[in-house]
Amino acid sequence: MKRINNRLLIALLAGLVVLFFVVRYFRSSSLQGNLPANLTKIDSSLVTEIRIVPTRVREEVQLLRNGSKWELASGQFKGHLEEGAGYTTLRSLMSLRPQRLISKKREKWKDFGVSDSTGTHVKVLAGKDVEADIVIGRTGFSASSGGVFSGSAYTFVRRFDETEVYAVEGFLESQFNRGFNDWRDKSFLRLKRDSVNRIDFLYPADSSFSMIKSEGRWMLNGAPADSSAVVTFVNSLEYKNIGTFATLQPAGESLVKIKFYKDAKLLANVEGWPGSPDWVLRSTHQPDTWFSGEAVAIHKDLFRPRKSFQKGKK
Repeated sequence: MKRINNRLLIALLAGLVVLFFVVRYFRSSSLQGNLPANLTKIDSSLVTEIRIVPTRVREEVQLLRNGSKWELASGQFKGHLEEGAGYTTLRSLMSLRPQRLISKKREKWKDFGVSDSTGTHVKVLAGKDVEADIVIGRTGFSASSGGVFSGSAYTFVRRFDETEVYAVEGFLESQFNRGFNDWRDKSFLRLKRDSVNRIDFLYPADSSFSMIKSEGRWMLNGAPADSSAVVTFVNSLEYKNIGTFATLQPAGESLVKIKFYKDAKLLANVEGWPGSPDWVLRSTHQPDTWFSGEAVAIHKDLFRPRKSFQKGKK
C-alpha cells in the first residue's frame, strides 16, 4: 500500500511538472511569438514634423523639418533645435523593435506608463499624413536569472490606436519626455582659441580693460598679464554651453560686453544685461537666442574683473 502511494505521489508530481512547462510554453508563446518586426513604418524622406507631448509638462513640442534643416517650436515659442537631435530622434523612432509583448489589457496601461495621462505621446507626420503614432512609457531594467541587475534597459511602448504594450530596448523615456527648453540648442559660444590675440572687456565707468597677445605673451593694458589665466579663460569658451534661457528679450543696450579679435577682425561678441536674480546673455554664435545665468556664476565664467588676469592678484 505504501509503495502504491509513493508511485501515486511521483506520478502526480510528474504531472504537475509537465503542466507547469506546458503553461509556461504557451504563455511565453502568446507574449513573445508573432511580434511585429517594428512598431513603426516610417519613410524618412517624407517626414516633415515630429510632435511630442511629454508627460512632464504636457505642452506639445514640435520638431519641424525643412529640407535638411530642423527647427523647434512650442505654441508661440520658436528656437533652434540642438544639433543632430532631429535625425537622432527620427532614427530612434524608425528602429522600435519589440523584444516581447508585455500586456494586451487596457487596464494595465497605467502600470507601464503608456496611458493617455501617463505616457509621452509621439506622432510623426509627412505633411498631413501620419507616419507613426505611439505612446512611450516608463523605463525598466532586465535582471539575470538570479535576480541581479544586468544593465540592459528597456522601455514600454504602445501604438496609439492599439491596446498591446511592448518592451523595446533602450532609454526612450528619457530621450522623449522632455520640455521645449530641453530640446534647444545650448551652444552659447564657439571660439577658435588659437586665433584670439586681443580681448576687450567693455564695462561701466572706468573698469574696462584690454588684453593683447604679443610675441606669445599676453599683455594687460600694456603690462604683463597672467598668461596662464588668460589661456584658461579663452580655452573655457572654445565650446561654451549654457542650459538656461531667458523668457523675455531685454530692452536697451547691454551693460557689459566682451569682444574677441584676431588682429582687427572681430571673432565673437558677448553681451550681458543685469537682472534679478539672473542676468540675460547673448553672443554672436546665436544672436537671436537669449540665455540666462545666475549673477555669481556669470561673473566667474565670463565677465571677469581686471584683477583676475593680473599677476599676483588672484
